[in-house]
Amino acid sequence: VCVSSVTPTPDAATYVGAYERRLLALPADVAPPDISTSCRVVFTPPLGQFALAQYAYSSARPAPLSAVYQLRESTPGSLRLLLQLRLAEHVRGQFEYCDVDLPFYNRGDIADVSGAPTVGSVGMLPSHRTLVWDVGTRLTSRQRDAALSLTVHFASTGRATSALLRRSYVGAEAGASHANAAVVRALASPSRRYPAHDAFCAGLTCYARLHYKIAGYSQSSLTVDLAHCTVYPTQTAQSDVKRQLEARCCIVWNSGGASRGID
Repeated sequence: VCVSSVTPTPDAATYVGAYERRLLALPADVAPPDISTSCRVVFTPPLGQFALAQYAYSSARPAPLSAVYQLRESTPGSLRLLLQLRLAEHVRGQFEYCDVDLPFYNRGDIADVSGAPTVGSVGMLPSHRTLVWDVGTRLTSRQRDAALSLTVHFASTGRATSALLRRSYVGAEAGASHANAAVVRALASPSRRYPAHDAFCAGLTCYARLHYKIAGYSQSSLTVDLAHCTVYPTQTAQSDVKRQLEARCCIVWNSGGASRGID
């Protein structure tokens, strides 16, 4: 049996209280303890790592990563884009990864790109219609900005798909050590398989989709105080608490096109 002290921020307290009611099986007419500053949770932990609590909260705190996406047509069959990322000042954690998917609909296959990101590398998915920017772990408290400036050429102009772009996904499919890590993650994730067409994404209406994980960070600042974590019966046991934030679907619409909500 383990007893731990959880210290939430005020905006998370209500939701943690609701979870504590379920965890302790409190009757509906019995109020949970006041946890505006802390709460005590008693439970029997399983072997290995486990999630102590799942909760939701509302806050005006800025998102850890913000983005601006600008895209315009440069010549027939070619698009010029600029995608800028900025890490919020309050984030002190370390990125485990940061990927940006750039799907292009209703334009045919991508033939080639010119330009480069300020950090990371760019690859392509086997569909030939989605670029993937591997930002990696380079966004830190010392380097909070990254940008991707590209001109994207489509096969409708008569260009053949460049060997460099083909290698980016062929290596990922083959498990090569030099493969673009973001392409490898995208190929392993069913949610990152984009349809060939989207009637809404016509003209300059398009989006970028962010996927990232930050270790040692919590958007709500909810913490577990190990100094008040007790194991019964008393024995030598090591306790460890890890925090991380994982974003799987952050949509950034092109500022020069239309946008829509996401279900």
